[in-house]
Amino acid sequence: MHFRGQEVEEGLPEVRARAQAMGVTINALAIETNDAELSAYFRQNVIAGIDAFVLTATTMTNFAEAIIAKLRLELTAGTAADLRMTRRM
Repeated sequence: MHFRGQEVEEGLPEVRARAQAMGVTINALAIETNDAELSAYFRQNVIAGIDAFVLTATTMTNFAEAIIAKLRLELTAGTAADLRMTRRM
């Protein structure tokens, strides 16, 4: 999903509820160059799932670092737990 500011996409509550029911995690990256409350909005209205998170970039310079951090977190989610489980088997 893609948002601009706090504009609510039509159907967001339904899509979010469906994602939660399916066990899908929705994370967010808030670019707060014009809206200092965007991270809070995303926490309350967008993210879903047990380990869901919001990362914040306050400038476009921070954006590159934040998107890399977000991707790393998403791509390695559960990795440590999965490795521990494998070792026990």
